Amino acid sequence: MLMKKILISIASIFFFTNSYAEEPNHSNNLNENIIKYYWFIEESKIVANDRFTTEIVTLSYGDWILKCSIVYYPGEFERTKCQLP
Repeated sequence: MLMKKILISIASIFFFTNSYAEEPNHSNNLNENIIKYYWFIEESKIVANDRFTTEIVTLSYGDWILKCSIVYYPGEFERTKCQLP
């Protein structure tokens, strides 16, 4: 009976630890996510139209996924936004 209680306690610790895990660190800078926070690029897609081009980069860190969109405006600037889905 004591072994059963110990086993249940250990199993519940493993189960609840993952469900309350904190989000991994990330920023809106793609290079910073890769270099500083150790995210890995899984996939990159480019969507273009007449006004701007958008690159959507999928990053992973363990079981977490981070989507970054980089919008390129011709001759002007780029804007990056990263968020967890």
